[in-house]
Amino acid sequence: MTDPSARTDGGRSRRGFMSDAALAGAGALALSATSGVAAGNDGSSDVDSSPSDVEVLNYALALEHLEAAYYNDFLAEYTESEVERSAVAEYFARPTLQYSTYQQIQDVRDHEEAHVDALRQTITDLGGTPVEPAAYEFSYGSIAEFVAIADRLEAVGVSAYAGAAPLIDS
Repeated sequence: MTDPSARTDGGRSRRGFMSDAALAGAGALALSATSGVAAGNDGSSDVDSSPSDVEVLNYALALEHLEAAYYNDFLAEYTESEVERSAVAEYFARPTLQYSTYQQIQDVRDHEEAHVDALRQTITDLGGTPVEPAAYEFSYGSIAEFVAIADRLEAVGVSAYAGAAPLIDS
């Protein structure tokens, strides 16, 4: 398991890291899903097989649903007291931050939910039907595992957004 206290962010704050990480999530799904669409083109048709803006945004929405559910699940599982007594919170407290670790996780969750709302509205405005959230089952066994998985999930998302952004036409 990755050491959740290993600082690999160049000394940025926990808030900055988690905020950047939250933006990453939707990209992974969008990238993997759109590459599957492109791979389905056998070259036998002149029809453009590129995904539509609504399709790309729905892939992003699916990942944002996943991320929002991931943070909601964690916040339902662990109390603020449990989080603040953890080794992860102790690490993040150096240097002292304005908000607690638990509050930072709530903030990231709120951002994920705002991303869901914005994507749903955009898809609807474009005449599309937003995808609904799936059923999720998360298997972290500790606060440290939650942070390690969140780190990976968010990193994949950043890559996916970077890969999918050029597919948006308007």
